[in-house]
This record gives sequence, C-alpha cells and structure tokens, in this order.
Amino acid sequence: MDGLPGTKNAQLTMKAENITPLKKMVGPLAPTHYGYSKARFGAEHLLLVAIVTALITYLVLLYGAQIASALLDGLPANARNAFAESVEKLR
Repeated sequence: MDGLPGTKNAQLTMKAENITPLKKMVGPLAPTHYGYSKARFGAEHLLLVAIVTALITYLVLLYGAQIASALLDGLPANARNAFAESVEKLR
C-alpha cells in the first residue's frame, strides 16, 4: 500500500493467519467522523482573545512609559545614551 519494506510481509501474514482489520470504535458512543472538525476555535475563544488583547493594550498604554523608563535605568550608561539619541531622532 505505502511501499514500505514490511508491507508485503504484513499482507502475506494477514492472509496466512486470517487476520481481519479492527474497526476504530464501535457502539452507540463511537464518533461518526474521525479527525479534526472544520471549526477549531469557537466564539468563546475569540471573545477571550479580544478581552485579553484589550487588557494588555490598556496596561501598555497606561504603564508603558513607566516600564520603558525603568528598563532604561537598568541599562549601562552607553546604551542609555544610544537609546535616548534614537528616541530623539524619532521626535
């Protein structure tokens, strides 16, 4: 079937031993379709992503300058000057 070396031996053994392939699941609780459904994400996932994105955006807008200055204070002096020069070029 797939051309692998053991496939021919497996088919011969299957015929010689009267082996029948097993079904995946049987019974009333067995799924009718195997694999992934077309819709992988539901509306609740979309709503959760929208809320988290809005929260992160709010926090960055509110505290972004304070976080940037705290990070800038932690940098060595030469990196701080280079950063300040690049910010001044943007203004």
